[in-house]
This record gives sequence, structure tokens and C-alpha cells, in this order.
Amino acid sequence: MIRVYTKQRHISKITKFLNSLNLEHEIYTIKDTPPIKSFDLGVSYCYPRKITDPLLSTPKKGFVNYHPAPLPMYRGPTELDDAIKNKEMQWGVTVHYMDENYDTGPIIQIKKFSC
Repeated sequence: MIRVYTKQRHISKITKFLNSLNLEHEIYTIKDTPPIKSFDLGVSYCYPRKITDPLLSTPKKGFVNYHPAPLPMYRGPTELDDAIKNKEMQWGVTVHYMDENYDTGPIIQIKKFSC
């Protein structure tokens, strides 16, 4: 079971993607109060809140975060504003394992592209 934490506007595309792979899943937003029960993998997809214990340590395979910026340079929720201020000409997205700190877990992959 995959449990995804995201914004309301992303639910339909995430549902479509996970259904296409025939993966069992649950999707939650900040309006929900999900139960603290065992599941296999947690995914944070543009979720606007920090995920902490006990939820962070609940999934058997941990939590991964889709972060809409290249790490470790652009951590936190203001990454896009910071990139504009810095006049970045290259950008990227990062998928990383989550730990107790904000955007600091081991990086799985970064996809970079020109602006």
C-alpha cells in the first residue's frame, strides 16, 4: 500500500497514475486526518507540511519526497521564489528519502533542465 500526501489539485493525476500501475493506494491532503496504521511506502508530493513522527516512521519502506527544486541548493517551501531572485537558468526536481529534517534525506535522483 502506497500512501500519498499532496495538495487537493494533484489528486486526480496521482490517482490516474497509480491506477494505471494497478497499485493499491490512499491519498491525503492537509484537510484529512489519516490513521496512524502500517503501510508500505509514504510519498510526499508537493505536500505543504512537514511530515514528522510518528507518521514519518510508520511506513515499512520509509517516506520519499518529490521536491520541486534541485537539492541541496534549494531546500524548503520558498525554492521557486529563491530561484527567480537568483535568476537561475537551470532548474530541476529531486526525489529523496525523508528524514526528520527538512529536505535533507538521501537523494534518490535529480532531474535537471534548462529554463
